[in-house]
Amino acid sequence: MDPDAPLTLAPSSGDDTSFEIVDGAVAALGLARGLWMGDDRVMIHLVASIIEQAERLLPYLVMEAREAMGVGWEELAGLLGVAVEEARSRFDPDSPTQDKRLPWNDPTDPGSVEAAPGLQDEVQPAAADRSRRLPVLRSRLRPPAGGPG
Repeated sequence: MDPDAPLTLAPSSGDDTSFEIVDGAVAALGLARGLWMGDDRVMIHLVASIIEQAERLLPYLVMEAREAMGVGWEELAGLLGVAVEEARSRFDPDSPTQDKRLPWNDPTDPGSVEAAPGLQDEVQPAAADRSRRLPVLRSRLRPPAGGPG
């Protein structure tokens, strides 16, 4: 796959693979939190927690795609399954409704969004620090050195 070619993948779910991956993530989170997963209320909490974390990851990935790869708003909107205006409203640093959450948001962290008025501000973690925090995702965001096979 050409890393410079636009992607035309829309969000999808409902297939067996997506279900198995989400099911595994719910189980792993429940085990990590020491929760009994036989209670539907616990399962709702776990699924809602995973959705919240995934939502917190999007602003970071959009910012990285825009800055590091030069991905345009039209392509991003398609990948997100929303209109261009909605993508810009949520993720554009110039938007008054920008989603400023980050996946590692922690009020004690000086790079936390609570301490920063915007994603582009100087209090944001350095690129190397962001990469350290998301090693699996980082390895998937860019092709290995030397390009694809």
